[in-house]
Order: sequence, then structure tokens, then C-alpha cells
Amino acid sequence: MNRKHAFPSPPIAFGDASGDPRSPRPAVDGQRRLLLALALGAPFAAGLAGCESTAPRAAYLLAARQSDGAHALLLHDPVHAELARIPVGSRAHGFAFDASRPARVAVFARRPGTEAWILDLAERRLAGRFASAPGRHFYGHGAFTVDGAHLLTTENDYDAGRGVIVVRSTDDWRVVGEMPAHGVGPHELRLMPDARTLAVAVGGIRSHPSRPREKLDVEAMRPALNYIELESGRLLGSYRPPDHRQGIRHLDVAADGTVLVAIQHEGDTRDGPGGALLARHRGEDALAFPEAAPGDWAALDGYVGSIRAAGAGRHAIASSPRGNALVFWDWRANRLEASLTMLDVCAVAITPDGSAASAAGGGGEIRDFVRGESGWQLARVVPAGRGPALAYDNHMASIG
Repeated sequence: MNRKHAFPSPPIAFGDASGDPRSPRPAVDGQRRLLLALALGAPFAAGLAGCESTAPRAAYLLAARQSDGAHALLLHDPVHAELARIPVGSRAHGFAFDASRPARVAVFARRPGTEAWILDLAERRLAGRFASAPGRHFYGHGAFTVDGAHLLTTENDYDAGRGVIVVRSTDDWRVVGEMPAHGVGPHELRLMPDARTLAVAVGGIRSHPSRPREKLDVEAMRPALNYIELESGRLLGSYRPPDHRQGIRHLDVAADGTVLVAIQHEGDTRDGPGGALLARHRGEDALAFPEAAPGDWAALDGYVGSIRAAGAGRHAIASSPRGNALVFWDWRANRLEASLTMLDVCAVAITPDGSAASAAGGGGEIRDFVRGESGWQLARVVPAGRGPALAYDNHMASIG
């Protein structure tokens, strides 16, 4: 790490190479509950005491592009009625919730964007912004430390061709340190339930903003699921898919620490092996791929754009905008439960108990699903609104 910083309790010293790591104090029950909500992207209404008001409750956060080309963040109520539309200067991608201050959300620009914003859920406005350093850009995701003192972002040190995890103080959003991502193209990251380990999805593809969406040297890809010690930046474990073209971009973490990863296959899927586009890791020596019915993987057209796990239980939802498909996954049994069609779908969310889920598409439509005795079924279609046309972006977050 390039810089060191004295951290308040619980002590976390990024990049300390003394060989005498200091463990953070165990989190209290309330902190642990909020941490798990943060890690899972799940609703945590019980923790929103600071956001209580007479205004309708915001349940979902999404990013979208309007028909005039402008970009915005949207807050929806539980049935996806729009409560607020907050303009941002560029295309937004992922969200990070601060478990210590549940009204605070960091929002990151899509790769190769250099902007990030701080959203105040209570006041429904932007409360701050910051940018990546020169020679860096965001990969669109981040995570707060459990005490809320620091924000971690995946970034591209593009001239050096390396991925880094940058550490910022949440007092003023200045950079106070960084650690290696131990791979090229780190994308989504999550804090594990132990509050001491990061799970990082590494796409493995080099890119440069001078060629904004071009993937450089696909044959040299080295995708992985990496576990990184937060205190030292040390690589604790790295798990690679069987095909080097299976880029790992997105992930989520279940309450018991099981990591679910979403894969994007680079190249023509007909060349194979391509194959499975979801995987589970629970401490095994290798990624475990779910059982699927014939045609399930083909329906995803080589691309999974988002994945979310229920905060409790055994269910997850994943999307494929290229395949116009959603899949529901019983990750404990490690089998796909259902595959449903939805046009240009990417943003997804699931309730804490795994009994209901939502998905939003690039055409502005939202669909809600429920899981009953007969499996997953469509419960509601929310058509595109009457106002300026919206194209929902890659991710959705449940916030209450």
C-alpha cells in the first residue's frame, strides 16, 4: 500500500506489513445485522431510524438514462412508484450502502467513468461527490468498512495495467491508501461477514479509457474470485473458472459467507467450453457450478449482468440482458430453479427471505416475482412510466 493511516476502532490498518496484524474488535449485534444487510444488498428497514419521516418509504434505488440522454438516480416505493429523480452527471452503475449510516449511499460511474456521488436517502439529494485520481478510473463498485470510516473502490491504474482497491476517508473522501486487487479488471467487491475480508470479482481483462469499451488482449485474461485481507491487503485465496474466457464481474455474499459469482463469457459461446455462467464458493478448493436444465446456460447468451442473494435462506436471482432472461438459483442445493424471459433485463433485487424479487429492463419496464409452492411466478408488471422514457441501468438496490 502506498500510504498508511491511523484508523479509529475497530482498528484496520491497510497495507501494514509488520507481520503483526491487528484484528478488529468483534462487531456488536446491531453492527453485524447492518453489515450483513450491506453485504447482501438486502432491505434493512429496521436500521433506518435516522430516515424516519412522513414521506412515503423508499424501497428501491436504481440508475437510469432518460430519453434526452441525461442520467439520473431514482427512488421507488415498494410497488415501484417513483418517489424522487436525482440527476447525475454521467452514467451510474453500482451502489454501496454505509451500514453505520444507513441513509448514506455511495454511487459510482460506469467504467471508465471517473465520478462518484454520495446520496442522502433521508433528504433524497446528492450530499457530495468525488473523482478518481488522474490515471485512474472507477470500475463502478465499492464497499464501506463496517464502521463507516472508509470507502473502498475498485479502480483501474490503466497505464500500469493493474487493478487496485483505493481507500478513502469518509470524512472528506480523500484517498488515504490503496492495496492491490491481485488481478486486472477488479469489478464488484463485498465485505465478508467477518468484516475483515473482501471478496473481489476480477474480470481479468485489461482496458484503457483511450479505447473506452474495448477489451484488450482477451487471450491473456486471468479472471478470478479473490479474497483479500482488509488489514494487510494480502491475498488470502484466489479461485479461477475452468475457462480463462469466463470473466467474473459481479458477485454477492450470503449471510453465512457463501459467495455467488456471475460470469461473462468472452468470445463466441459456440466455441466452448463457455458453459456455466454462475458459480458458488463456500470454502471449497474450486468454484462449484449449479445444476441446470438443458438450454438454461444457452438462454443466457454467455452473459450474466447482475446477481443478488437473499439475506437469509437459499435463493438468488441473476439476469442476462443479452439473453433477455432471468434465472432463479437455489444456491444451497446448487441448482437453477427457473428461467424466465424479460426483455433487456439487468437490474435485480430480492427480498431478505427470498420470497419475492424484482427486475428492471432497459425498456423502462419492471417486473415483480413471487416464490410459492409451485416455484417462481410473475406477480406484477410495472410498465414504462408516462414521463420521460427511462432505460434502467445495470443494478438495483433494495433499501427498505
